Amino acid sequence: MQVRESLGRAFAWFVSRKRVRAAMEQVHYLLLRWRLLGARYPQLAYLGACRHMQAADDTTGAAILKDAIARHVPVAAACPDPDRAVMVCGTLGGGGAERQIVNTALELQARANAQVTVLCQNLSVGSNDFFRQQLVDAGVSVAEVPRTPWSCAAGWRDRVSWRASGLGQHGLSDIVRIAAALREFAPSVVHAWLDEMNVKAGLAAAAAGVPRIVLGGRSVAPWRFAIYRPYLRHGYRLLCADPRVSLLNNSRAGAHDYARWLGVAPERIRVVRNGLALDELERPGADAVRRWRHAHGLPPGGPTVGGIMRFTEEKEPLLWVHAVAMVLESNPGAAAVLVGNGPLLARACRLAKRLGLADRIRFTGLVRGPAIAIAAMDVLLLSSRYEGLPNVVIEAQAMGVPAVVTRRGGSAEAIEAGVTGWAVDELTPAALAAPVNRILADSGWARAARGRAPDFVRERFALQRMLRETLQVYGETFRPAKSEAAGRGDV
Repeated sequence: MQVRESLGRAFAWFVSRKRVRAAMEQVHYLLLRWRLLGARYPQLAYLGACRHMQAADDTTGAAILKDAIARHVPVAAACPDPDRAVMVCGTLGGGGAERQIVNTALELQARANAQVTVLCQNLSVGSNDFFRQQLVDAGVSVAEVPRTPWSCAAGWRDRVSWRASGLGQHGLSDIVRIAAALREFAPSVVHAWLDEMNVKAGLAAAAAGVPRIVLGGRSVAPWRFAIYRPYLRHGYRLLCADPRVSLLNNSRAGAHDYARWLGVAPERIRVVRNGLALDELERPGADAVRRWRHAHGLPPGGPTVGGIMRFTEEKEPLLWVHAVAMVLESNPGAAAVLVGNGPLLARACRLAKRLGLADRIRFTGLVRGPAIAIAAMDVLLLSSRYEGLPNVVIEAQAMGVPAVVTRRGGSAEAIEAGVTGWAVDELTPAALAAPVNRILADSGWARAARGRAPDFVRERFALQRMLRETLQVYGETFRPAKSEAAGRGDV
């Protein structure tokens, strides 16, 4: 068994390499174009359903997915509770999307007097429950999707088609279990977050008879990422045809990217920008910052370049290290700190050591509450290849820290370009380092940015504005008894 698992992991690693994956996708595409797949055995057409040929297999893919849902997910006529909303997500890990889930749930419960349940796919692995206690302490119900065994009498052809789509029997069983949980909660609104849960929870909510289904995208379209599965497009397109479904994104760039990918009008996807609890982002005192810097090996004086990220491929942590290396070379008295965790953390640490910067670039791991880390920075640098609307950039500006971001996805929408930060077109160390050096060298500009940035965030990213726009999307089916605060116009 161990040998089989090791071989499976080795094969998964091999096909995950960019060149191998690209070659396999091109072969699948050509086979389908030459009608060597899909004509006699339609279920095998899924083998060609990759990012290069999304339109070619839509009819077959959507039909298979629709048939699987119709035959294996029980449909129910619900009697929804108008006070209850269920938010469905994969985990409550320490990411930006999860932070927005928490913000929305807390505000709905506190200001709109709603009954809110956060339903998670998996809370029991690693730091998947990072935000759980914060919700529980505020009285928000947190539940995990039941892991009850599920089996079906599907034949081998069905199982092959499900597996080839990337959904698989396990994915279909997730939809069945989520639908069962939603029938018990009987919400008037289901608000799903992030692509996998958008499709699975969206299809489950439709089968469970939920009258309002909201799908929240938090970045650019998922085909750009290595974890993409063809069923996501088919599921989204099925849900787009349902009048109960509303699609959201937190940036204009993200909304337009999803619209192009799905072949829908841009106005089909509404933009609701992130909302932050600005009163909780007060800058820590100088003594607290000094102690934090000392605890993480940062020198007491000199400028500090910082970053907060999930150490994954799309966040480009290695690019961040290379760019900061150039900044440190130009600023001998400067230091750097990078906060976060993820699969590329070890590689980033090794790279810093190889560049001779292990004592000048400090890696802190995951930090609960970003305010103290941001307060230790003079400039925030974001190196993402793809991004939604990054919370950390908004939080940094709220505390008077200017930001340098890549012009990818919605990052540029999070700053006032040239006033509170800079957006970079090229993903190169030199392009990222140049505006950071400019900020560190121009004390007048930095001082003006520190003064303007908090006002910019207050005008554009207030939590009350986000809640008001979210409630508008929920519509008339969601009618919680308004709290006193909401009655005063806070919502």
